[in-house]
Amino acid sequence: MTRLYKKSSRTADSFRNCGISPSRKETRDGHKVLTALADLPEDALISKRFGIQQGHKLRPIDDLSQSLINMAFESHGKVHVHADVITAALLMSRRLHKGKVFGKTLDLKAAYRQLPLEEQALDKAFIAVKCPETGEVVFFRLLCLPFGATAAVHSFIRVSLALCHIGNVLFRLPMTAYYDDFTLFSSEELLNSPRPPSTSCFPC
Repeated sequence: MTRLYKKSSRTADSFRNCGISPSRKETRDGHKVLTALADLPEDALISKRFGIQQGHKLRPIDDLSQSLINMAFESHGKVHVHADVITAALLMSRRLHKGKVFGKTLDLKAAYRQLPLEEQALDKAFIAVKCPETGEVVFFRLLCLPFGATAAVHSFIRVSLALCHIGNVLFRLPMTAYYDDFTLFSSEELLNSPRPPSTSCFPC
């Protein structure tokens, strides 16, 4: 039998460290708070973190399905992302500028980490991670949107569309939004501007 995939020790170590390594970095960046077991609230809801392989990247997922938090979410409206309005943005750009049109995409860094959780959700936002060095389970309180919460998807898309709407209406920027990816168009005159119009919505 031909083995199609062999899990190397390096890959195994990456999966073991997937939970603890990002958590330590996020704690340093202020996105999480390390919490002792004795300090957990009595009604704390704890979820696990695991990693999934996406190409060459190992992405940590906060599994809020395990703690049943995702089952508590309900939405009565459907959020529509801008999947097919790039043509409209291009036409808008052509109306504003008659010369050449240039385009670029912006991908928000650590997009979910840009949005903090409300205070009422903090006791429901704990993750448990096994430390590979000691074998002990450590706990982190999430301070930002968890990557793995159903409600986080809806919340982030609404903010993303709001940013796009501000750009379209207030600053007349031809732009579209697709989750954390933004497509913008610009005239040749503004292409090399030291302060491009996009910084109005995405300050550097």
